[in-house]
Amino acid sequence: MRWAAIIAMSLGLAGCCCFMFQGDPYYYKYTRAKPDEKDLVGVYAIDGKSLDLARRWGAELTTSTIELKGDGTYVMKDVPLLAMGADRKQLTNESGTWTVDKHQEWWVVSTRCECTNEKGQRATAFGGVNLIGEKPPYIIHFTLGDPDSGDCIEFERQ
Repeated sequence: MRWAAIIAMSLGLAGCCCFMFQGDPYYYKYTRAKPDEKDLVGVYAIDGKSLDLARRWGAELTTSTIELKGDGTYVMKDVPLLAMGADRKQLTNESGTWTVDKHQEWWVVSTRCECTNEKGQRATAFGGVNLIGEKPPYIIHFTLGDPDSGDCIEFERQ
């Protein structure tokens, strides 16, 4: 009886520990203080770890950049669509406008572009991407799939 109680307690503790540590591993790194937009302006390049992951997932690229301009526009060059939950081999080159907005308890870069889909139809696309850090230089962080997986693509300011 004593061993049964010890085993039950051990399993219960293990279950609690597993539950406590589930979730997005970047949760505590997301930006909680509103960044000044001028501190976000610049060119961001995919980091080495993210480039390796993108290649493993099938994207064929040597570089990938996002430029946030001071006039509120942005340009993405060769950004793997896997960062946006789409075909892993495709890259996107797009431009549009960006702002800093509050999402839940974090601040994100919100984007808006007039895009053409695979059928040639024009549409307005909206998106939001997390920031990491509480002061410049910030990191642009795309979560891939389930946040619990920890898979992400990150862009660092150059």
